[in-house]
Amino acid sequence: MLKQALIYTGLVVALAQPAYAEISKYDITDAEKAACQDDVMAFCRDDFPDEDKILACMKLNKANLTTSCRTVFNAGMNRRHLD
Repeated sequence: MLKQALIYTGLVVALAQPAYAEISKYDITDAEKAACQDDVMAFCRDDFPDEDKILACMKLNKANLTTSCRTVFNAGMNRRHLD
């Protein structure tokens, strides 16, 4: 019985890990991802998937971002108190 409980616990932990891996440090919304995906790939591809590096890169390239990305990026920076 104990062996079955340990196996069950191990399976639960193993299956839950991918969900934790997808949690965004900055709680990036689907709208932000949609608006800025192309910009991230254009300007910050080498920094992906490190969110801190992407944030720094986006700040450096702010003038080059598309209008839609720049709009949600600025709003997101304000919402997160990162500006």
